[in-house]
Amino acid sequence: MGKPPTVFPGFELFRRLARRHGVPERNVEDIAQEALLRGLEADKRIDPGGDPAPYRVTIAINQARNHVRDARCRGEVTHAAAARC
Repeated sequence: MGKPPTVFPGFELFRRLARRHGVPERNVEDIAQEALLRGLEADKRIDPGGDPAPYRVTIAINQARNHVRDARCRGEVTHAAAARC
């Protein structure tokens, strides 16, 4: 019998998505956790038998984009391309 996973299977994916969308490393874990919680809440709204994976990925990407945009509006330096608020 193997060891149970210590991390939710999609959690590493959420971290990678956050990094890929420009979230600074210091915030990646927080964004992934928020995406995980929102994804679990969203599971209640998905039809029985429906696949929640695409919806969870969209949530994670949106969380990352929102974080980068909000940080930029606050004047924080991110490594993503500049955009206007």
